[in-house]
Amino acid sequence: MLGLSLVYVWLVAVAGYVIERGWRPLVGRTSRRARSYPAIGLRWIRRRVRNREPPRGRMLSYF
Repeated sequence: MLGLSLVYVWLVAVAGYVIERGWRPLVGRTSRRARSYPAIGLRWIRRRVRNREPPRGRMLSYF
């Protein structure tokens, strides 16, 4: 359960990183915002792996 929670938090952090930099159109349609943060993070990681780039991401503690 703890592992799943950490993966979820990591996907949300990756999605925040992607959205903050304006890369959201690279992982989804721009006409509407139908993807959740974990879905955006997962699509970004899959995109990086497919393009043979390392899936970078950072885990920051908020406390």
